[in-house]
Amino acid sequence: MPRELLHRFAAVVRTDIVYENADGELTAYFDNVDVSPLMRDCALRQSLCEGAAAHACPYALRDEFNA
Repeated sequence: MPRELLHRFAAVVRTDIVYENADGELTAYFDNVDVSPLMRDCALRQSLCEGAAAHACPYALRDEFNA
């Protein structure tokens, strides 16, 4: 999917989309990169990756704030 399309999708659904390649390099498809927990918190990204790897279907994590 082209970068611009992912960027627009993130804006429409009002969520952060982050891609982490095998080298650990992050690519953000949204504007507020400096305040995003996905960009700032390695433990959160690792937890999401582990959760997704344990499921055969799409994975969603609901946190203590019901987000």
